[in-house]
Amino acid sequence: VSSPTYAHITTICANTSKSLGYIRCNLCNCPSDICKLAFLTFVRPQLEFASPIWSPYHEYLIRMLEAIQNRASRFISRDYNYQSSIARIKLNLSLQTLSSRHDTALLSLFYIYVYQMKPSNLPLVRAPCTSRRLHNDVISYNCIYGNTDAFNASALPQAIRLWNSLPNNTVAQTNKDKFRELLILQFSS
Repeated sequence: VSSPTYAHITTICANTSKSLGYIRCNLCNCPSDICKLAFLTFVRPQLEFASPIWSPYHEYLIRMLEAIQNRASRFISRDYNYQSSIARIKLNLSLQTLSSRHDTALLSLFYIYVYQMKPSNLPLVRAPCTSRRLHNDVISYNCIYGNTDAFNASALPQAIRLWNSLPNNTVAQTNKDKFRELLILQFSS
């Protein structure tokens, strides 16, 4: 596979693996809260670099990125038992999956578009009156489609699909911080 996304993600994985290896080597005797802080400071930002935009849609690329966070979770918790559930370890550490963090970042970016004061050049069309949401006077958009999977999985079409699937109380939230809190609650459940 020789796509720009694949090259970008393999580079990110190589760099973050090196950073994680450095942390594991130098912080092996530190308490887990220090290890978690080091992961959150030095590794996860690399994994999430511009994630609302590049948006990997192939499952194997997402798994490559998530595998690094899984290794970090095992290191932070000091639980290397293969029978231990990585989902439970991440839950105990309060670490969201990278895909849920990606969706939160993407929707936060789309939120800025929806509620910004100045007009935008994006060719988005509000959903017609037959929309399931319009009776509540909540903002909904028509989905946009292209001829390629790459476009259909890109940031804007994905953001619209995610936005339209949000509960009414989340979409109607006009406070950006409260909106983000509601997203985090929704994606963590």
